[in-house]
Amino acid sequence: MSGFNQATLLGRLCAPPEELQTRKRTLFIKATIAVSIHRKNAEGSGEEHTSFIPVMMFGKTAELFLKYVNKGDMVHLAGRLDSNEWEGNDGTKRLSLSLVVEQINFLPNERSKAATPKAGNPNGTNMTSLMISRSDLDAAKERLRIPELWRILNLPGEPVTRDGIKFCSPLRPDAHPSCSFYDGCRRMKDWSTGKDYDAIDFLGEALTLQNGESIRRFLDIANGDKLQPHMLRFFECRRKAEVRRPNLSGLRKATRAELQEIADSRKVDPRAVQLAQGLGTLRVGDVCGYLSWVLLDSSGLCAEGRRLNRKPYPAITKGKVRSANESRTLYVVAAKTGQSE
Repeated sequence: MSGFNQATLLGRLCAPPEELQTRKRTLFIKATIAVSIHRKNAEGSGEEHTSFIPVMMFGKTAELFLKYVNKGDMVHLAGRLDSNEWEGNDGTKRLSLSLVVEQINFLPNERSKAATPKAGNPNGTNMTSLMISRSDLDAAKERLRIPELWRILNLPGEPVTRDGIKFCSPLRPDAHPSCSFYDGCRRMKDWSTGKDYDAIDFLGEALTLQNGESIRRFLDIANGDKLQPHMLRFFECRRKAEVRRPNLSGLRKATRAELQEIADSRKVDPRAVQLAQGLGTLRVGDVCGYLSWVLLDSSGLCAEGRRLNRKPYPAITKGKVRSANESRTLYVVAAKTGQSE
């Protein structure tokens, strides 16, 4: 007759897990869970006792834990006990036990409680009922892939339905196609920002939700619940706000002499400066009445500049934003243009 080995823990993650790999290069992690219980001491009065339990997770379970559990979060773990025997330096035999986790149930944490609305507030969700296993998430992701979620959220653009086809991001202003699906449209890669999304990340980014709330809402949608209208209105308002961008049409390409001056001021290879200009992220123009060189991001929503002659900008005046560090000559150009396209 075979034995039975099963254990459960309810506690908090003490510190970020240690990430390791097996010989076959499978991810596994080691972590410590603090489990507190109340017990009577020798005097008969109650006291709290905390045990620190080592746990291990492998493969997808480890990936899920790393992604959705942070230091201090409360988690419910189930798995089997594993023993390890070794001989100490003094020759005595030692024995340690750890929990090999096979199932994770996500529980409310302080961040989700802080986000929980008062009764009658339709703009939030009570997180006290959140207990989700990995198998539930995997099945939901199989049912609801990113293109269908895109349509449900009514995001801009038309989602492609095949892997590897470039398209413009529906989550941010994107003038040129920079995203693609992979893994059967279960995941999306934004090549411009370097971000990688599964369906839960995609939903959280679209609606600016925290991890726990993203998981709960995703499961609701995957199980057939309709997204609440106020959430769609919120995203629509946010999307309209995002399309307004600063007018940077007055900027131009730098001359060869200006490129050399920029390279000298930053003590970098002139070829690097030329490359930035070739990529469209370096321009020259007037900032607050001073000739400046300006670095742009790929979306054109953020730009920072320095005076070409290396002198500091003048004192703060109305409508102008200065770096918190007064010794820097950094300006946020987008805040100074005063115009939008």
